[in-house]
Amino acid sequence: MIITANQIYGATAICNKVPRGKLVDLLFDDRSWTISYVVIRIGSWHTRPQVLVRPRDITDINLASRRVCLGLSESQLKAAPSLESNPPVALQKYRESQRYLAWDAYWGGVFRKIPDDGDPHLRNTRAVTGHHMFGLDSDAGRVDNFVIDDSMWQIRYLVVRIGKHRDAKRVMIEPRWVDSIVWEERGIHLHLSKTDIEHCGEFIPKQFVKRS
Repeated sequence: MIITANQIYGATAICNKVPRGKLVDLLFDDRSWTISYVVIRIGSWHTRPQVLVRPRDITDINLASRRVCLGLSESQLKAAPSLESNPPVALQKYRESQRYLAWDAYWGGVFRKIPDDGDPHLRNTRAVTGHHMFGLDSDAGRVDNFVIDDSMWQIRYLVVRIGKHRDAKRVMIEPRWVDSIVWEERGIHLHLSKTDIEHCGEFIPKQFVKRS
């Protein structure tokens, strides 16, 4: 079935019919555009650890009740790898900035290049949302959502908002048109002109409602 990322953010994660956390993000490989992990926030208000669950462990998604059922026990969910163990690019860059700050504070302004850690192709949808979409000739809009086939956990389209207003037109871009994602620019470069982007198929939310 076809769903969108915005539809499942905040959904309750269910293990053996008992609520155990919230789905808060999706991690994807920017080469294959497949979802590698869903991020589940578990624990108390004070700790709130975030763990990584493979999409294959999701047995059902019910959008009406805002629930994601997992084929895992509570202990298996708690034993899942942490987000910090396999950080997406956004978290890698945050860590790098903190290391720079610590080095600068210690040495009084002398900077040293510290190598990145983690997979440079692992992205999270939350962080990529809001990125500028750069066509071949100019900025064409911003990433607003992701359309996902949950049978294969493949990102089928990036939803791009054309214009600054919340009710601005939204169009769907196939990932095959993406040349690169540049974190430092908060941008995605496309092999399409701005006109081509504006004339892509319009995103109509009502078309992407999975009925359970």
